[in-house]
Parts: sequence; C-alpha cells; structure tokens
Amino acid sequence: MRKYLLLIFIILSGTANATLYIFKLDYGDFRIDDKLNVVGYKQILYNISNIHEDNDGATLVYCNKGKIKKLFVIFFQDGNRMLGEYNPTEIFQRRGVGAYNKRELIANLYTGIDNFIQENKLSGDIGNSFRSSANKMIEGIKNGTITMNGDGSLSDSTGSLQSNGKNEFDWLGRLKNNTNNINNLAAGYVGKIINNMNFNNDEWEIAESPMTIHNIDKKE
Repeated sequence: MRKYLLLIFIILSGTANATLYIFKLDYGDFRIDDKLNVVGYKQILYNISNIHEDNDGATLVYCNKGKIKKLFVIFFQDGNRMLGEYNPTEIFQRRGVGAYNKRELIANLYTGIDNFIQENKLSGDIGNSFRSSANKMIEGIKNGTITMNGDGSLSDSTGSLQSNGKNEFDWLGRLKNNTNNINNLAAGYVGKIINNMNFNNDEWEIAESPMTIHNIDKKE
C-alpha cells in the first residue's frame, strides 16, 4: 500500500519509515495508518480493503467497517489536492429492466407530489388521500417493502397499499375516494417519476462536497 502513497504524494518522499499520514482538511482531518491498514475519518476507523491509482492519477482508498463500505478518493482539482467521500449507490430495481438511484428517486418523488396533485386536479379529500398514500409508498421504497415489476406495476409486501389497477367511478363519472383508487393514483405517480429517470450506472455516489487538503503531516 505504501508504494501507492509515495507515487501520489511526492511531498512525502524519503519517508519510508512513516506509518501515519495526516491530511488536514477544511474541517478535521483524514488519516491513513499504513502499518495498521486503517483509515480514520470523522472519529470512525475503517479497515482498508484496497488502495490503488486510477488512470487519472487519483488515489482510491476502499474501506469497510463491518457491513459499512466507503470509498475515499484523493485527487487534484484546479491545482488543489482534494478528498472526496463516497458511499455505495443504493438502487431501486425494476425487475428484468434496470436499476435507478434510490436516493434520487425518493427525492424526485417527494418534490413532485404537489405538481402531480395540481396537474390531475386532485382537490379536497382525494388530494389529501393521494398525498398520504404517496408518502406511504415512498416510505415503502425506502425500507424495501415496495418493489417494481418489469411491467411497471408495484408490489407491496405489507399488503396495505395494494390495488387492482382499475379505477372506480360514481354515477356522475367522478373518481371515488376509496383505498383502491387512491393507491392506483399513487402507484401511477411512482411509475411516472421512474419513467422520467435514467438508469443508474454508478457503483458509488458522493457523500458530501469534496474538501481541500491543506497540509499533509506524517508520523513514524
């Protein structure tokens, strides 16, 4: 592992006996212990599983702590040495079709509810019922109880958000405010948002904005 650090950080040349590298950041620091094979960041120690250079000259540090996985990337941007923190991309799978970024999907679903209500003129009790059902479906997507089939239909392992896919109307042709209809609307809303999203092809996503590395210290 040390050979990669020496390749990237020429500033540390001649430190073959050093075991601890301390990167001073905008807030706090990032530490690599070359002897213990661990990374310290935000008061958490991660075990290093792999470290290497990519084709752009960045150093990629793959870590884990139990089931938690992290990727730290040390790179140059506009002449500055930077540190980026990445988490595995959590996906929402459409069976047999593709996968979507789950975080982006949930954000899109939350922000699009009001527009859907306005576009479909879901006023009064129906609008309120739809909002409640949509929020429950979003929570189900979060916790994994809502899944999507290849044809775009949704499955709910709890059974509380199921519908038959057919709307029911009163004798005046107005949509009935019942559980089946409301869940149909919410499922249609989820499908509409997903159909306007691109498939996810990224294994990792940025956890927060990269921070500048202001200084690098070493301890033996």
